[in-house]
Amino acid sequence: MAAPFWHANCLMSHTDYCTANRRTSEGIHVKAEQRQHPRYGIRDIDFNVFSHGTQISGRLVNISRGGLAFQFVSGPMKATECRSIDILGSGPDRFYISKIACRRIYDIGFLAEGGKFTGVETSLRGVQFIDLTEEQFRKLTELIDCYGVID
Repeated sequence: MAAPFWHANCLMSHTDYCTANRRTSEGIHVKAEQRQHPRYGIRDIDFNVFSHGTQISGRLVNISRGGLAFQFVSGPMKATECRSIDILGSGPDRFYISKIACRRIYDIGFLAEGGKFTGVETSLRGVQFIDLTEEQFRKLTELIDCYGVID
């Protein structure tokens, strides 16, 4: 049996990828919605994400009760997997959620805001939360309620 084909920077097999994606009758590629929770952008304050294991840090782009996406400067990717993250707000209250267990869902190339080339290559990493503690869930809900805006 041949080894399964894995899509670049994606943690799903070719069959799973094709099942999750489809083409319309006009031939336009449409991503099937797989999220269970609404996704929120962030307003008024910057939040940083630090990925334990990979030592990657970046800017929070969007978040839900099930996961988040963050933008980071691309470089040589480390072989270690993202197992937990911290979220740190830059505001005066220094909002902080520590050691959120997670798994990486995707890494994709990402253009700067407005689709302009800035000379710095960045990537967007999506992670799914795993087994949030009550305290982490409470803080995550507070973050979304205080700073979230529907994407």
